[in-house]
Amino acid sequence: MPQALSAITGESWKKMKKLLNARLVKMGKAPLNNLGDGYNINDWLAVIEAPLGMSWTELTNFSGDNYEDRPSIGSFASECREDKDVHLVLCENDDRKETHVFAMCGNNIVDGYTGGKVTNISNTNVPSEYSKFRVKRDFLIWRD
Repeated sequence: MPQALSAITGESWKKMKKLLNARLVKMGKAPLNNLGDGYNINDWLAVIEAPLGMSWTELTNFSGDNYEDRPSIGSFASECREDKDVHLVLCENDDRKETHVFAMCGNNIVDGYTGGKVTNISNTNVPSEYSKFRVKRDFLIWRD
């Protein structure tokens, strides 16, 4: 998640981690040592708004859909290939115990799996790490 926000903001992932933990403490929550465990997408959205001065809106929410009915990351990226807007996409696995977040613009994504580097994917070029995840929520992100 910090890599995705770093790509959107141009700030370092370490700064993103620091901002999230400061926000968590301000909200009376414990800071996270490992950002891969226990984060809540709503906390990240609060960081996007408050310290970063950006805005967001939820475009799609597949939370109520069965896992099998949700789009895969590859098919979702293929549907958005002409889109020039920046998205923050939340995915989860079939038992809903693991989540994954990435930044996306067209077919280009950035996340922890890409090591913070922009990677082009399509429905036929999806890294195996993504196969267990389906799209749960999609947020449009912009700078005010």
